[in-house]
Amino acid sequence: VSEDNSYLPIELFNEIIQTATTRVNDAGFCDGDAVGIYVVNFENGQSGTMQVEGNQADNVKYVYDEANFKWVPEKEVYFRDRNTKVDIVGYYPYANPQSIATYPFEVQKDQSTAATNGALGGYEASDFLWGKAAEITPTASRVNLKFHHRMAGVHISLVEGTGWNTGEWAHVEKFALVTNTKRK
Repeated sequence: VSEDNSYLPIELFNEIIQTATTRVNDAGFCDGDAVGIYVVNFENGQSGTMQVEGNQADNVKYVYDEANFKWVPEKEVYFRDRNTKVDIVGYYPYANPQSIATYPFEVQKDQSTAATNGALGGYEASDFLWGKAAEITPTASRVNLKFHHRMAGVHISLVEGTGWNTGEWAHVEKFALVTNTKRK
């Protein structure tokens, strides 16, 4: 609660609605994952219009602290007051979008690359998630923001066919190249 005891901080609990074969990883968000959060106030009892700037919160970076099971904002975000409802919109991976109407996103060509120096690995960088918690009444409790996968996924299963010597399949490097697809 703020110093004058009138403003409540917005605390989030983010989860991914997914099957076990999709990412951010198979279990959900990982330590250090960052999401962008917008908080839009209601006006005259109606949901406000989200903008790039000028919302209650504009693209605030929240980073997951797995050890403490907590999302930590780069700066505190508060409800406007104790009565104004909000919509909370989030996306992953965190970026600096110039528009809320269009968002450039590219699936990585090589998704086998590992995360390095704070950069996402190819697989994680290719997973765009979006979530919205609508009509939230100011609360001291954490708000559950449920993320959904918004990019198409291809599931490929490689199985041993005929013509392999005993044990040979297990030791062969396996990968798939999907051609004639659009990555943007």
